[in-house]
Amino acid sequence: MKAKDSSWPRVVKNGSAVVRIYKTSSRGYPLFQVSDFSQGSRRLRSFADEGEALTEAARIARPIANGQTTAAAMRNPDAASFGRAMEILRPTGDSIELAASRYAEVVKLLGAGDRLIESVKYFLANDPGNLPDRDVASVVEEFTEHRKARGKSDRYVKDLESRLGRFRDTFRVKLASVRGSELQAFLDGLKGSQQTIKNYHAVLGTLFSFAKARGYIRHNPIDDTERVSPSTDGAVEIYTPKELGKLLSPATRCARPPL
Repeated sequence: MKAKDSSWPRVVKNGSAVVRIYKTSSRGYPLFQVSDFSQGSRRLRSFADEGEALTEAARIARPIANGQTTAAAMRNPDAASFGRAMEILRPTGDSIELAASRYAEVVKLLGAGDRLIESVKYFLANDPGNLPDRDVASVVEEFTEHRKARGKSDRYVKDLESRLGRFRDTFRVKLASVRGSELQAFLDGLKGSQQTIKNYHAVLGTLFSFAKARGYIRHNPIDDTERVSPSTDGAVEIYTPKELGKLLSPATRCARPPL
């Protein structure tokens, strides 16, 4: 950095950056004015001491030479903070304006900036993009074949194929993207008795448990649905002694005492 010491205005250089200092007077006292173009228009910064003017000119010239004209207009604490922010952002390739814009948007969504790191960690842990690319159809097929290989009965396998086939046709998506609220809507839309819905609930729970054990999902969404119990709305009947006698008459003598 060089300062021309001949006549006024003095010139402070840093690379291609040039800052001029003019000498005037005010009320009979010398006044040194630093010409600052770092914000795109000329501003004169006045100093009573020539040394202070030279120091300020050097401070302005340094970030201008580095392409950091905004920092040149800042006082020491703000300039230091700005410079540190730029260093932190440098590996990302993002501008400080873009980073600030994204942060402000996140605060609007979360309500507070201190929840940002926690929210990102949760997202990364639950993001389907970080899980195997398995859609519903492929996992249903794998699960059904697995049950066949384990020697399950034909009746059981056909029941799986029927119930899971309907689920597969409804959810043509990645298995990891299925949410509990979506499963609840699927169950609510089924027609049939409470027992039928309970059976669907049980089969889906088994399917997602199978998928979780193999790392296809991290959470079983069936846990976020209502538990289904068989209907108990039917009338309760009480047998008379005579009716009980007829009911138990076919039982053998050896079976009657326990009954």
